[in-house]
Amino acid sequence: RGARDKLISDYNTMDIWDFNEKYGDL
Repeated sequence: RGARDKLISDYNTMDIWDFNEKYGDL
């Protein structure tokens, strides 16, 4: 759950394109 919360937090704070760059390949 902690990792998921961090991912959600990153999604909420990062620009959508930065998020796609970081997590788009997952």
